[in-house]
Amino acid sequence: MRKNCKTSFEIGGVHVSLLVDDSATGGRFETFEAWSEQEGVGPEMHLQLHMDEIFYIVAGQMAFNIDGIERIAQAGDVLVVPRNTPHQWKTYGPGLSKLLFTFSPSKGRVEYFATLEAMTKQGLAYHDILKATEDKYDNIVVRA
Repeated sequence: MRKNCKTSFEIGGVHVSLLVDDSATGGRFETFEAWSEQEGVGPEMHLQLHMDEIFYIVAGQMAFNIDGIERIAQAGDVLVVPRNTPHQWKTYGPGLSKLLFTFSPSKGRVEYFATLEAMTKQGLAYHDILKATEDKYDNIVVRA
């Protein structure tokens, strides 16, 4: 685990915590947990050019849009999003929604989430933050 580095974040109503650090995997992957009790929160439609992403729904439900295909994922479901595939998720339904997500290979995701949290606390619009950081963190905003 990283020393002297924050590993839990709150971004737009979603709590994100580092579970497996990329320094422990030689950059091969990095895993996070995200949860919220608010309905309808999550990232904008985006894609990663150089990372695949795998989601595992731990609790509740999540509404996913993966490359234009919408579905409601439930606890126990696994979804794989290959690199360069537009995708988005939002919490769905009442109560706790929780998922694990893994990036492979990993590219500075702890720093990415720290930047998102800091910029949202400064009052900057989420979309503008994503656009300003997309090249550095391989997180490209996709217009719906």
